[in-house]
Amino acid sequence: MIQSLTPDAIAFIKSRSCDPLSSFGDFICCSGVVDVITAKLIKHEVCDGIAAVDFEPEALEILKSKKGGKFIIIQMDTKYYDSILINGWTETKSIYGVEMTQPCNNFLFNPTLYGLANDDFDAIIAYVILKYSQSNNVSMVYNEQLLGLGCGQHNRVGCVKLSGEKTLNWQLRQSNDVIKYYKSLSNELKRQETVNLVYEYIDNNKEKLCANLYTCDITLGSDGFFPFADNTVEAHNYGVTRILQPGDSVMDDNVSNKCNELNINMCNICAIRFYH
Repeated sequence: MIQSLTPDAIAFIKSRSCDPLSSFGDFICCSGVVDVITAKLIKHEVCDGIAAVDFEPEALEILKSKKGGKFIIIQMDTKYYDSILINGWTETKSIYGVEMTQPCNNFLFNPTLYGLANDDFDAIIAYVILKYSQSNNVSMVYNEQLLGLGCGQHNRVGCVKLSGEKTLNWQLRQSNDVIKYYKSLSNELKRQETVNLVYEYIDNNKEKLCANLYTCDITLGSDGFFPFADNTVEAHNYGVTRILQPGDSVMDDNVSNKCNELNINMCNICAIRFYH
């Protein structure tokens, strides 16, 4: 089955497995053409709709049958997308009678500008995901997959902890003990019931599972600079070996020194570029 998976299907699986506890009753967005294999995977998930560039005819029929025909299917207007890439757009919000208008965030992350390889997909994913998430936010990525996203927190260390806990849960779900427990569950259980039981098992056995944790080199992206070294220490606790952040803080030297101490590679992305 693994050999028959298409790139779109693999992307969907990776996206879904980032946080299966939260990906329930959601809406799917796909930047390409949805194929049959991907549609079959989507059919078994609890979700409300999809927006994609296009759909293969058979894939479209599969999705039309989901939720008794009530599954929302939207085809994107690529011409409109191309036009806003060129011309940009203006975002306006009105709060208690005060109207605020600002140009869109049209920043395009180019890894080569920061001494990174053009195909460094972990860096690309880690930083691009921040553009579409609520600030303050921190992402953690491994093997071209988002593992944890901590966003909307009042302080950056809170973002690191939230992202780190989700990343830790992802890693623990890959352990032999958790996989064995997952396989022991009844096939009659609903998918979300199974997910909930797996998370409960992890919570109840976290200390034992962490003792045999397989560590991987995690890339962290932050939409704002690290104001203190405590963020770096917290990231290190979750296995982060590389940090991408805007920098330009008065504490940059302290943060950089702590990174060197913990063998973490720091890449400063100029704040001016990010908010251009």
